[in-house]
Amino acid sequence: MAAVKTAFLALLLATIAIGCSTSKRAAAPKPAPAQAAPGASAAKPTVTPINARSGRVLSVKEDLRFIVIEFAVGGLPAEGRTMGVYRAGQKVADVKISGPVVGTNTAADILSGSVQTGDLVQDD
Repeated sequence: MAAVKTAFLALLLATIAIGCSTSKRAAAPKPAPAQAAPGASAAKPTVTPINARSGRVLSVKEDLRFIVIEFAVGGLPAEGRTMGVYRAGQKVADVKISGPVVGTNTAADILSGSVQTGDLVQDD
Protein backbone atom coordinates (compact mmCIF):
# COMPACT_ATOMS: atom_id res chain seq x y z
CA MET A 1 0.00 0.00 0.00
CA ALA A 2 2.85 2.34 0.76
CA ALA A 3 4.25 1.75 -2.73
CA VAL A 4 0.92 2.81 -4.30
CA LYS A 5 0.85 5.99 -2.18
CA THR A 6 4.44 6.78 -3.14
CA ALA A 7 3.71 6.21 -6.86
CA PHE A 8 0.58 8.37 -6.66
CA LEU A 9 2.47 11.16 -4.86
CA ALA A 10 5.27 11.04 -7.47
CA LEU A 11 2.72 11.20 -10.30
CA LEU A 12 0.96 14.13 -8.63
CA LEU A 13 4.21 16.06 -8.18
CA ALA A 14 5.22 15.39 -11.79
CA THR A 15 1.84 16.68 -13.03
CA ILE A 16 2.17 19.86 -10.95
CA ALA A 17 5.74 20.43 -12.17
CA ILE A 18 4.69 20.04 -15.82
CA GLY A 19 1.72 22.41 -15.31
CA CYS A 20 3.92 25.08 -13.72
CA SER A 21 6.52 24.91 -16.45
CA THR A 22 3.95 25.32 -19.26
CA SER A 23 2.29 28.32 -17.59
CA LYS A 24 5.64 30.14 -17.61
CA ARG A 25 5.87 29.64 -21.36
CA ALA A 26 2.37 31.05 -21.87
CA ALA A 27 3.34 34.23 -20.03
CA ALA A 28 6.07 35.06 -22.55
CA PRO A 29 6.15 38.73 -23.59
CA LYS A 30 4.13 39.69 -26.63
CA PRO A 31 5.86 41.25 -29.62
CA ALA A 32 5.66 45.05 -29.94
CA PRO A 33 3.02 46.40 -32.37
CA ALA A 34 4.27 47.34 -35.81
CA GLN A 35 5.22 50.98 -36.21
CA ALA A 36 4.06 53.02 -39.20
CA ALA A 37 6.76 53.73 -41.75
CA PRO A 38 8.18 57.27 -41.64
CA GLY A 39 6.26 59.58 -43.96
CA ALA A 40 3.14 57.36 -43.97
CA SER A 41 0.04 59.11 -42.67
CA ALA A 42 -2.07 57.36 -40.07
CA ALA A 43 -5.83 57.11 -40.71
CA LYS A 44 -7.67 59.87 -38.87
CA PRO A 45 -11.11 59.20 -37.38
CA THR A 46 -14.09 60.96 -38.90
CA VAL A 47 -15.99 63.12 -36.44
CA THR A 48 -19.63 63.87 -37.13
CA PRO A 49 -21.12 66.57 -34.90
CA ILE A 50 -24.38 65.77 -33.15
CA ASN A 51 -27.21 68.16 -33.90
CA ALA A 52 -28.27 69.04 -30.35
CA ARG A 53 -31.49 70.53 -31.67
CA SER A 54 -32.97 67.33 -33.03
CA GLY A 55 -35.56 65.06 -31.50
CA ARG A 56 -37.96 62.19 -32.24
CA VAL A 57 -41.74 62.31 -32.39
CA LEU A 58 -43.15 60.27 -29.51
CA SER A 59 -46.86 60.71 -30.21
CA VAL A 60 -49.16 62.40 -32.68
CA LYS A 61 -52.63 63.88 -32.02
CA GLU A 62 -53.67 64.51 -35.64
CA ASP A 63 -57.20 65.63 -34.70
CA LEU A 64 -55.81 68.32 -32.34
CA ARG A 65 -52.85 69.11 -34.70
CA PHE A 66 -50.08 68.69 -32.13
CA ILE A 67 -47.22 66.26 -31.40
CA VAL A 68 -45.01 65.34 -28.45
CA ILE A 69 -41.27 65.38 -29.19
CA GLU A 70 -38.40 63.89 -27.17
CA PHE A 71 -35.11 65.83 -27.30
CA ALA A 72 -31.67 65.07 -25.87
CA VAL A 73 -30.83 66.46 -22.44
CA GLY A 74 -29.98 70.14 -22.88
CA GLY A 75 -31.26 70.13 -26.46
CA LEU A 76 -34.75 71.53 -25.96
CA PRO A 77 -35.50 74.36 -28.40
CA ALA A 78 -37.07 77.63 -27.26
CA GLU A 79 -40.83 77.98 -27.25
CA GLY A 80 -42.11 79.56 -30.49
CA ARG A 81 -39.31 78.11 -32.64
CA THR A 82 -40.36 76.63 -36.02
CA MET A 83 -38.73 73.30 -36.94
CA GLY A 84 -38.92 70.79 -39.77
CA VAL A 85 -40.11 67.19 -39.52
CA TYR A 86 -38.22 64.62 -41.59
CA ARG A 87 -38.96 61.02 -42.57
CA ALA A 88 -36.35 58.97 -44.46
CA GLY A 89 -34.39 62.16 -45.15
CA GLN A 90 -37.35 63.98 -46.74
CA LYS A 91 -39.10 66.95 -45.14
CA VAL A 92 -42.73 66.05 -44.48
CA ALA A 93 -44.00 68.80 -42.15
CA ASP A 94 -43.37 72.03 -40.25
CA VAL A 95 -44.07 72.38 -36.51
CA LYS A 96 -43.89 75.18 -33.96
CA ILE A 97 -42.68 74.41 -30.43
CA SER A 98 -45.50 75.36 -28.07
CA GLY A 99 -44.75 73.60 -24.76
CA PRO A 100 -45.27 72.65 -22.04
CA VAL A 101 -41.88 71.05 -21.31
CA VAL A 102 -41.80 67.90 -19.17
CA GLY A 103 -38.26 66.59 -18.65
CA THR A 104 -36.81 66.17 -22.15
CA ASN A 105 -40.23 66.15 -23.83
CA THR A 106 -42.17 69.08 -25.27
CA ALA A 107 -45.26 69.67 -27.39
CA ALA A 108 -45.40 71.30 -30.80
CA ASP A 109 -48.23 72.47 -33.05
CA ILE A 110 -48.40 71.01 -36.58
CA LEU A 111 -48.29 73.95 -39.01
CA SER A 112 -48.27 71.97 -42.26
CA GLY A 113 -47.78 68.44 -43.55
CA SER A 114 -48.27 65.04 -41.96
CA VAL A 115 -46.34 63.67 -38.97
CA GLN A 116 -45.86 60.08 -37.80
CA THR A 117 -44.43 58.61 -34.61
CA GLY A 118 -40.66 58.18 -34.96
CA ASP A 119 -40.13 61.08 -37.39
CA LEU A 120 -37.05 63.28 -36.84
CA VAL A 121 -37.61 66.89 -35.79
CA GLN A 122 -34.76 69.35 -36.37
CA ASP A 123 -33.85 72.90 -37.28
CA ASP A 124 -34.25 73.78 -40.96
